[in-house]
Amino acid sequence: MGTLNRFTDKLIFVDTMPFIYHIEEHPVYVETGEVLVQPYRQGNDVLVAEYEGIICDTDGLLVVPIDQITSRKAARLRADHSLTMPDALQLATSLVNGANYFLTNDKGIAKTGLPQIILLDDLL
Repeated sequence: MGTLNRFTDKLIFVDTMPFIYHIEEHPVYVETGEVLVQPYRQGNDVLVAEYEGIICDTDGLLVVPIDQITSRKAARLRADHSLTMPDALQLATSLVNGANYFLTNDKGIAKTGLPQIILLDDLL
């Protein structure tokens, strides 16, 4: 529990992967893509609604729009680090909005070397 103390009173951007692990109860981490893509492909409207409910209606979670500043930052991150557009947009959103940490399990994002990035695996 001491490891988590550094997150007290901090703004943490949470990548989609931890939501996927939690909601779909994956016992082992797997690469499943962005939150809504797989449920939409599967036609699983119940799972889509569950994701949207958790993300949009949970106290303490903030959903922010992507604006021009964030889009430009994402383009710079893509150019500098060869990130995919979804990863670049998420990382840019966290940086533009002043997140202290970016929690992910995406090794590609971690390879950017940005100090805010925390791998979920490293906390376990």
